Amino acid sequence: MDNKGLLRIAGSVAVAFAGFLLLLLGNYFGSKWVWDAAAKKDDIHLSNWKFSWSSDRKALEEEQSSWSLATADVPIVKPFDRLLEVSYIRLNTGLPALKEERILELVTAGNPIKVKLDGKEIYNNHYGKAMYTGNRLNEVILPAKSAPSDLDIFVGVQNAYSFSARITTPESGLTVGFIQKTAGLAIGCTAICIGIIILLLLLFTINYKGFAAVLWLSFLTVSQGIGVFLSQLSLYSVPVTSPVLWKIQIANLLLSAVCLAAATVSTVDGGRVPEKLILVFLSMLIPIFLLVDYRLGVWIMLGFPLVMMFTSILTLLRLWDSLKKTYLLMVSAAFLAGVLCLVFDATGYFTGWGGGLVELRHSGIFVFCMVMFIVQVKRALHINIRLEERELQEQRNKQWVERAVTSCAGIFAQQSIEGFCRETVRAMKELILFDGVIENQSGTGMQPALAISIAFYDNGDFVEVYTENNIEKCSYNRILARAKSAGGKPVLFGEHTLDMIFYTESGPNCILHVDRIKNRLSSNLQNTLRSTYRGIALALNSLELKENIVELQESVFINLAEIAESKQNGTGDHLKIVSEMVNILCSELNMSEHERHLVSMASMVHDIGKLAIPDTILCKNGRLTEDEFAVMQDHVIYGYNIMSKSPGEFMAAAAVIAQQHHEKYDGTGYIELKGDQIHLYARIVAIVDVFEALLSKRSYKEAWTAERACSYITSNAGAHFDPQLVRAFERCKDRLIAIKNRYTKS
Repeated sequence: MDNKGLLRIAGSVAVAFAGFLLLLLGNYFGSKWVWDAAAKKDDIHLSNWKFSWSSDRKALEEEQSSWSLATADVPIVKPFDRLLEVSYIRLNTGLPALKEERILELVTAGNPIKVKLDGKEIYNNHYGKAMYTGNRLNEVILPAKSAPSDLDIFVGVQNAYSFSARITTPESGLTVGFIQKTAGLAIGCTAICIGIIILLLLLFTINYKGFAAVLWLSFLTVSQGIGVFLSQLSLYSVPVTSPVLWKIQIANLLLSAVCLAAATVSTVDGGRVPEKLILVFLSMLIPIFLLVDYRLGVWIMLGFPLVMMFTSILTLLRLWDSLKKTYLLMVSAAFLAGVLCLVFDATGYFTGWGGGLVELRHSGIFVFCMVMFIVQVKRALHINIRLEERELQEQRNKQWVERAVTSCAGIFAQQSIEGFCRETVRAMKELILFDGVIENQSGTGMQPALAISIAFYDNGDFVEVYTENNIEKCSYNRILARAKSAGGKPVLFGEHTLDMIFYTESGPNCILHVDRIKNRLSSNLQNTLRSTYRGIALALNSLELKENIVELQESVFINLAEIAESKQNGTGDHLKIVSEMVNILCSELNMSEHERHLVSMASMVHDIGKLAIPDTILCKNGRLTEDEFAVMQDHVIYGYNIMSKSPGEFMAAAAVIAQQHHEKYDGTGYIELKGDQIHLYARIVAIVDVFEALLSKRSYKEAWTAERACSYITSNAGAHFDPQLVRAFERCKDRLIAIKNRYTKS
């Protein structure tokens, strides 16, 4: 990693710590403000205590010979040497005379507690029976007394110790304390509802790329809502004192850690093996903690900060390895701040720091969720916009392929120079006018009459042989010079012009010039004209060489099919191998030489429809999704539409092969033709196409052995393939394998 990367990491860590400190201070002062606001004027805050620590619970019940003293300025702290052992503390203070019944509020870190007044037990919350309790707030009724009394409080301390006490009046009506408790419960319920709503909304965005991340965020939101609810519930004295509630609160903290890490990793499309293992380990801690003894559970949680540190390192490395810089600082800082808040709370549960009111993880994870939802919304909008643009582009690509083939089909059927010129001019006009419509340019005014001319090279100069709308002073030599300065490009685009230069072995032979184009040609039309240029050039050369029109059709469309094949697999060998194998199989079926040649040549264009499939799908490295595969299946429709536009035996054979070569004999193919409904030519190509593909390496699979591929063809007789053709295949399979081996070795 370079210095800039290290600086960005340091920046993320710094932002995370700054955010953590701000949350800590905000939480502390916010809690203090709320607690102070709930206090009443006549409350008595008990801060002067005599106290004594002991590991022997029964020893504290006896008369104490020595006490330590605590005040508001010197509070009670658990001794360091007792930090990891079970201890008990007895606190003693005197109470003033009480004219009326009052409430003694004792706030702990979930410690079991017993209260004696003048030596008589008046309250016991699991003291001597459990390590922790489900509630932090204990409300003890103090009867009215005309004389001062002696108060003893016994507290069981597993690890964490936190204690505060005050004498207050019973609440009645709408008080700040009541609002504090009910507001917390309402916030928790609201968070749970929000998480559930997000889960329901996800059902309508199941194909969204960030589905997993948003799913984990919704789980995290629900878990935080439950955590806030339980936290506020622990501020009620009854009836939620069960120690099980304390365990559930810790389990909720562990669940938050799992969801936090999983949501972060899912932002970069899931974790690798190390991240997955640590998430599994964190998940396993939850049932283990719930099932084991309290004392063992404490030791598990004492190791939690180390586990989270390791989790943070792995998760941050995954983020920095895969996430775009746009969101990197934001996501990594929010994640790390959330982890710090989780570790603070987890440690606080077992040390007592921060008091019983600080629930920092809820604030930290709330900020994390806000950041992550912003990131996911931005990514979703970006992805949706890209999807819309891609779908529009795919639609245009399909329209352009079919329009180009339709418009140019007449050129390939001409048998004279005059006919060639006339059809070429017509095709160019159609494509340029179509370009204005499909690119939404028609609203800018009517396309004026195009000026078009074609000139051929004769006796040292270019001579016009066809013109429309009188192009004035067209300098063909200047066009040729411009082409040379552009690196010999045969197709040139100007603001309002189009030029095509056709070459022979001796040099430039023909120039097509189009002028008065209202708007610059779109990239779609430019790409289409570059693709069709070679076909038009072949048509022109065949006219001059008096070649057979069938050979021209074969050459043009096989060339287009090779373009589609090379995009997908990087080579056109597949088509050549299929053609040779088809010839062998046709021979085994005793077809005539003419028909063998026809089927073998037509088989080379079986995938020509892939020209209309987006490159993002056609060239994808790996298996296609269901939606992508559905788009890919349409290539049989496009192929048929392309090849059925022109007359001729070759075009008819190629059209039916392109349409039906993915059909299965049992009727479960793309368009569900069955048995003899599938043309014989397509049934032949289906066997050869699958066989050659099995023998070839693809991005989603390794090449199969010849034995395994042959076994697959044989075992699918009657299901995928025509049984009669499979028998013919078995008779000539060695020759087919030899063809494949020849290309593989070369």
